[in-house]
Amino acid sequence: MNVHLKHIICVFFIVSAALAAKAQGSIDSEKSLDTFLARYEQSCEDCLNLRERVDSGEKISKDQAEYMVQSFLNLHRLLKGMEPELNSRQKVRFDAIGSWFKTGEKPAVLDHEPLKRA
Repeated sequence: MNVHLKHIICVFFIVSAALAAKAQGSIDSEKSLDTFLARYEQSCEDCLNLRERVDSGEKISKDQAEYMVQSFLNLHRLLKGMEPELNSRQKVRFDAIGSWFKTGEKPAVLDHEPLKRA
Protein backbone atom coordinates (compact mmCIF):
# COMPACT_ATOMS: atom_id res chain seq x y z
CA MET A 1 0.00 0.00 0.00
CA ASN A 2 1.45 3.35 -0.86
CA VAL A 3 2.15 5.96 1.80
CA HIS A 4 -0.53 8.36 0.59
CA LEU A 5 -3.26 5.74 0.76
CA LYS A 6 -2.18 4.75 4.30
CA HIS A 7 -2.24 8.41 5.29
CA ILE A 8 -5.74 8.88 3.83
CA ILE A 9 -7.03 5.77 5.62
CA CYS A 10 -5.47 6.93 8.90
CA VAL A 11 -7.04 10.40 8.57
CA PHE A 12 -10.39 8.79 7.71
CA PHE A 13 -10.31 6.68 10.88
CA ILE A 14 -9.31 9.65 13.05
CA VAL A 15 -12.07 11.83 11.62
CA SER A 16 -14.60 8.99 12.01
CA ALA A 17 -13.59 8.46 15.64
CA ALA A 18 -13.80 12.19 16.35
CA LEU A 19 -17.27 12.45 14.79
CA ALA A 20 -18.46 9.41 16.73
CA ALA A 21 -17.15 10.91 19.98
CA LYS A 22 -18.81 14.24 19.22
CA ALA A 23 -22.11 12.52 18.45
CA GLN A 24 -21.88 10.55 21.71
CA GLY A 25 -21.12 13.78 23.59
CA SER A 26 -24.17 15.39 22.04
CA ILE A 27 -26.36 12.44 23.11
CA ASP A 28 -24.91 12.55 26.64
CA SER A 29 -25.48 16.29 26.81
CA GLU A 30 -29.11 15.89 25.71
CA LYS A 31 -29.66 13.18 28.34
CA SER A 32 -28.08 15.44 30.95
CA LEU A 33 -30.39 18.31 30.01
CA ASP A 34 -33.38 15.96 30.14
CA THR A 35 -32.27 14.89 33.63
CA PHE A 36 -32.10 18.54 34.76
CA LEU A 37 -35.53 19.17 33.24
CA ALA A 38 -36.94 16.16 35.09
CA ARG A 39 -35.52 17.50 38.36
CA TYR A 40 -36.90 20.96 37.56
CA GLU A 41 -40.34 19.51 36.88
CA GLN A 42 -40.28 17.43 40.08
CA SER A 43 -39.15 20.46 42.07
CA CYS A 44 -42.03 22.49 40.63
CA GLU A 45 -44.50 19.76 41.57
CA ASP A 46 -43.04 19.55 45.09
CA CYS A 47 -43.37 23.32 45.57
CA LEU A 48 -46.96 23.33 44.33
CA ASN A 49 -47.84 20.37 46.57
CA LEU A 50 -46.29 22.23 49.48
CA ARG A 51 -48.43 25.27 48.68
CA GLU A 52 -51.55 23.07 48.65
CA ARG A 53 -50.60 21.63 52.02
CA VAL A 54 -50.11 25.12 53.46
CA ASP A 55 -53.41 26.29 51.94
CA SER A 56 -55.18 23.34 53.57
CA GLY A 57 -53.90 24.49 56.96
CA GLU A 58 -50.97 22.14 57.44
CA LYS A 59 -48.06 23.61 59.35
CA ILE A 60 -44.86 23.62 57.31
CA SER A 61 -41.56 24.90 58.60
CA LYS A 62 -40.33 28.10 57.04
CA ASP A 63 -36.92 26.49 56.43
CA GLN A 64 -38.46 23.60 54.51
CA ALA A 65 -40.53 25.93 52.35
CA GLU A 66 -37.58 28.22 51.64
CA TYR A 67 -35.35 25.26 50.80
CA MET A 68 -37.84 23.84 48.31
CA VAL A 69 -38.47 27.16 46.57
CA GLN A 70 -34.74 27.95 46.50
CA SER A 71 -34.05 24.53 44.95
CA PHE A 72 -36.60 25.27 42.24
CA LEU A 73 -35.12 28.72 41.57
CA ASN A 74 -31.58 27.33 41.43
CA LEU A 75 -32.63 24.75 38.84
CA HIS A 76 -34.42 27.51 36.91
CA ARG A 77 -31.25 29.65 36.85
CA LEU A 78 -29.13 26.69 35.82
CA LEU A 79 -31.44 25.74 32.95
CA LYS A 80 -31.90 29.37 31.91
CA GLY A 81 -28.12 29.58 31.50
CA MET A 82 -28.18 26.39 29.43
CA GLU A 83 -31.13 27.53 27.31
CA PRO A 84 -29.06 27.93 24.12
CA GLU A 85 -28.18 24.22 24.38
CA LEU A 86 -31.81 23.09 24.73
CA ASN A 87 -33.44 21.55 21.68
CA SER A 88 -36.94 22.71 20.70
CA ARG A 89 -38.70 19.95 22.68
CA GLN A 90 -36.66 20.80 25.78
CA LYS A 91 -37.38 24.54 25.41
CA VAL A 92 -41.11 23.85 25.27
CA ARG A 93 -40.82 21.71 28.40
CA PHE A 94 -38.72 24.33 30.21
CA ASP A 95 -41.24 27.08 29.41
CA ALA A 96 -44.19 24.86 30.36
CA ILE A 97 -42.70 24.08 33.77
CA GLY A 98 -42.13 27.79 34.44
CA SER A 99 -45.72 28.51 33.44
CA TRP A 100 -46.96 25.72 35.70
CA PHE A 101 -45.05 27.19 38.65
CA LYS A 102 -46.51 30.66 38.02
CA THR A 103 -50.12 29.67 37.37
CA GLY A 104 -50.48 26.45 39.34
CA GLU A 105 -52.12 24.85 36.29
CA LYS A 106 -50.19 21.98 34.73
CA PRO A 107 -49.86 22.46 30.96
CA ALA A 108 -50.98 19.50 28.83
CA VAL A 109 -47.50 19.25 27.33
CA LEU A 110 -46.28 18.04 30.74
CA ASP A 111 -48.81 15.22 30.95
CA HIS A 112 -46.52 12.22 30.75
CA GLU A 113 -49.25 9.63 31.38
CA PRO A 114 -49.76 8.78 27.69
CA LEU A 115 -46.02 8.14 27.40
CA LYS A 116 -46.04 5.86 30.43
CA ARG A 117 -48.97 3.84 29.08
CA ALA A 118 -47.38 3.50 25.65
